[in-house]
Amino acid sequence: MTDILLFIGSGASVPFGLPTMKKLVDLFQNYLSSQSFSYEEYPLMKSIFSNIKEIIGDTYGYADLESVFTVIESLSRNVEYKELGFTSIYVLSNYQKDIKNKLIASSDEQKAAIKLLQLYKDFVRSACKEEDTIEDRITDCYKELFDMLGDKYKFDIMTGDDGLKYRYGPCPIYTTNYDSVMERYWQGISPINDLWKDD
Repeated sequence: MTDILLFIGSGASVPFGLPTMKKLVDLFQNYLSSQSFSYEEYPLMKSIFSNIKEIIGDTYGYADLESVFTVIESLSRNVEYKELGFTSIYVLSNYQKDIKNKLIASSDEQKAAIKLLQLYKDFVRSACKEEDTIEDRITDCYKELFDMLGDKYKFDIMTGDDGLKYRYGPCPIYTTNYDSVMERYWQGISPINDLWKDD
């Protein structure tokens, strides 16, 4: 049998009513505004998120949640400038001298970034959770795909714990999506990923 790897990228879950990564960045900004914070911490958190979103958007033509939180994650660890890479160091040194061993964020910015990261997981859980009513649509969509792959690559037919028939074979599945659509399709024979566990 030919070895295959199935890659499910962003956009694959849009037909099920789930937001794209670009849409998630705007939804998170609204979510942030709806949370209760002390007066002191909220302005800095809002400012950090908005500035990163704007700079990335202006530079690349768009900003998505992952690109924004890549920067926030670095701020939360308060990495040194030299950890940003050779090109960044070269360019930054033209504008700011003596950046050796200097940190990229202040203590307050680091605390705000840590708080933003804490909100991030709860937000993703709620924003990327599918409605129970789409279960049949998920099953129909992916059953067709895996039946087709199963016919071509001679996958076995397995009965899951849920009583459904699955075409199952040595086909690793990799997805970049934050939702659990793929896990819901395979829920009869495969454990749910860690993001969706309650513990």
